[in-house]
Amino acid sequence: MATAIHLINLSARAAKILQHGQALDSNDQSDILDLLNYQLGGLVNKGADLGVSTPLAASDELYIDDDDLEALKDMLVKRIGNHYGRPIRQDVEVSALEAESLLLSKYIDLQEVEFDRSLVNRQYRAGKFV
Repeated sequence: MATAIHLINLSARAAKILQHGQALDSNDQSDILDLLNYQLGGLVNKGADLGVSTPLAASDELYIDDDDLEALKDMLVKRIGNHYGRPIRQDVEVSALEAESLLLSKYIDLQEVEFDRSLVNRQYRAGKFV
């Protein structure tokens, strides 16, 4: 369990825009909080609801387990890097993708997902199914 601002500070340090002992200014804090809220909303839109009400305020508690918190941090590091125009290291990119996959697989019940049976055994080539 952590507050949104704790997650934001951890992610900002990992993204190398904040040094240990420094604090984000209010504009950066607000920007990264927006990134976090967009990230959580994107997960919900994909079907993975972590049970976190959005929009979050900086002081809001995140009642999620440590693995989910770490996954959100990894994803947020990538978003912060993109937002601030910082180069994204390949290991950060991979960690963010793995984190999103972990959250999606954990919170989406694939038994409830329906597939279009007409697409079974078909391949997508040149912009259409064949």
